[in-house]
Amino acid sequence: MKKINKFLALFLLLSLGLTSCEKEQQQDDDDDDDTQSEVTEKEVTLSRETDYGDSDWIYFNFKSGEEVAEITPSNYQNSLDWDIAFNRQNIRTNGGISGTGLAEVKDLGEIDFTSVKEAPESGYSVDDSISIVENVGTMPPPMVTVTGSSVFVGAITFTGPPPAFTPNNHIYAMKTAEGKYVKIWIKNFYNDQSESGYITLKYAHQNDGTRNFE
Repeated sequence: MKKINKFLALFLLLSLGLTSCEKEQQQDDDDDDDTQSEVTEKEVTLSRETDYGDSDWIYFNFKSGEEVAEITPSNYQNSLDWDIAFNRQNIRTNGGISGTGLAEVKDLGEIDFTSVKEAPESGYSVDDSISIVENVGTMPPPMVTVTGSSVFVGAITFTGPPPAFTPNNHIYAMKTAEGKYVKIWIKNFYNDQSESGYITLKYAHQNDGTRNFE
């Protein structure tokens, strides 16, 4: 009987030891998960070119990494589903007079994308008014005032003839409609067939709400 009791005691001790090890391993795994980066980095090219004027914008959401098709000229200012929008070389963000979101932008200058390890704490600007080309039927082309980001004015410059669109290769720090941080590099204005109007941008979105991009 004593031998059986000793055996049971030893079995219980071993079981408690294994359970403790499993808990410690689980805690270590949880700690590793907590330290993993929440940054999503992508490079995307817009699906199409846009028309001139204020009626045709492509709206984009950084968290989903996709264009938002259901945004229209009549509802964009009341929607939180988009973060940034493009019309030719013009850009608006979901903040200020362009929307009800928390979007703000800061131009970091012509620096390397990977060198931006953390978004700045301050110095951001919300959308106001910008002038864009209404149509190209006459010369000089008529202009129209719309809501948009003056910080992004000059992100893509036009020269010509012949017409050419060139990114300034600046890196921009931005708060999204949700107030999350993202760094943006507008890399190109042409698709693989050398057609203009197809913006390619690279970005890193911090999903956890911090300013850290590592």
